[in-house]
Amino acid sequence: MSVITRDASSLIWYILKEANYASGVRSMLIGGASSILEAGDIDAGKLTSLERLRENTSGGLHDVALCISVQDAGEAPTENQGIVEQSVIVRVYDRKRGYRNIREVRAALISLLRRKGASMNFGAGLGVGLLSLSYSGERSGHRYDPSFAVEFESIVFQAIVKLEEVY
Repeated sequence: MSVITRDASSLIWYILKEANYASGVRSMLIGGASSILEAGDIDAGKLTSLERLRENTSGGLHDVALCISVQDAGEAPTENQGIVEQSVIVRVYDRKRGYRNIREVRAALISLLRRKGASMNFGAGLGVGLLSLSYSGERSGHRYDPSFAVEFESIVFQAIVKLEEVY
């Protein structure tokens, strides 16, 4: 798969939202692909609308989380010139369901991106290339944000990226 994106966070967002092999992760969210968001797109209103959608779905889909957000967490140089390490934080959100749904989505995300992430190519024509993508081993565990009345978990992924030119 070749995708034109500028960094690891947009690549992960694209994989989760569009790739056929990520359909299992999307099926674990009430809104499917529309529940894959960039970090800046999430707010209390969006969470509430997804919660209402889940409550009003016939058959009562309670075993799905509300959404995922993907955040660019910056990059740092490595010892090799033109090679950087980019960090991406993926958060899984849910309300009023405890940790169960979040845990299942987290496990699926780590498995998917471990298997498929390293084989991705991105930045075609932009002088950018993905050398590796992996789960960093860092996650927040179950957290609660009182400002949005939402439960979440943050999972950190690391990408090693070759920059052939300054962008």
